[in-house]
Amino acid sequence: MSVKPAFSNRVLIWGEKQGRLGLPWQPADNSDFDIYKVWISEIMLQQTLLSTVLKRFDPFINLFPDVFSLASSKQESVVLAWSGLGFYRRAINLHEASKILCAQKNFKFPKKAADWVKLPGIGYSTAAAISAFTSSERIPILDINVVRVLSRHSLIVNPMSDVRSRAKLFRYAQIIMPHDPNLIPRYSQFIMDIGALICRKEKPLCSKCPVSSDCDAFQQQKVAKVKFRKSKVWKKIKFIWAIEFSGDMIILEYQRTGTLWGGLWTPKRYQEEIDLPKGASFLCSKEFPISNSILLLDIWLVKEISSFDSVKTKSFNLKSLDSIPVPNLLKEVLKEFKLLH
Repeated sequence: MSVKPAFSNRVLIWGEKQGRLGLPWQPADNSDFDIYKVWISEIMLQQTLLSTVLKRFDPFINLFPDVFSLASSKQESVVLAWSGLGFYRRAINLHEASKILCAQKNFKFPKKAADWVKLPGIGYSTAAAISAFTSSERIPILDINVVRVLSRHSLIVNPMSDVRSRAKLFRYAQIIMPHDPNLIPRYSQFIMDIGALICRKEKPLCSKCPVSSDCDAFQQQKVAKVKFRKSKVWKKIKFIWAIEFSGDMIILEYQRTGTLWGGLWTPKRYQEEIDLPKGASFLCSKEFPISNSILLLDIWLVKEISSFDSVKTKSFNLKSLDSIPVPNLLKEVLKEFKLLH
């Protein structure tokens, strides 16, 4: 009877040929990972496609080349540099975490996932990824891509919704990891790559998977039975933007952290049409998902500037919007209706 190479060996062999190598936060040779770059990349990759992150990573690093430059910058500058990545709370958490790190008497980055997770905006999976890459910590990364691979391979049917199943998955993930710490960074990257490129949620490429020969779900034809997330219960949130402008000036208000578009400047927000300023005219409606909600946004125009009703309400020149942290949606609407040239 032939003996199959260990699970981790097959992942490593596959990755050396087909894994995602040459990413800007990966070392070009066998040198150590840059902890700062890995940290930034992992935060960017939360809920964001790799293709989008690749466009924004280098410009962000050019502006903030190290943790000290990030910590000493204004929050508004960090949020502006985050433009295009969405989920701006991540940028605010990143900035807060950098200040916490730099406030240490003797600066040092965390060495273990248990320490990374204490910083704002860092959950278990992100902490595990950073520590695996930068400290070779033998701790499983359980992002959704890895969960897909392992839950199918071991036929754990409800890994995300059942506590015991998740604990079983964690133990399984630990068992099959390489014991050589030097292999941990590459293994961690490659198993995520298999999940993203091969073991996809829809139409997985099982025939090309390096571990499908002993994958329980594949061998038992039960791939579709493995469920990864509970069905989302969508709730609808409706509010109104009133774009107040006159000539080249527009009125925007700052949204506090913790609210929708927190840390950004947006048009004034209203709950009911009856609250709109006089002379407001309907422009368009936008509908899109945000987290577990469907946002229904009605956009109105007010072709005059009302008096300021908040210390966080300011007038800006329309031409200066590229230097102000505003939602990309606002720029798109202004361009769509030829209000911004």
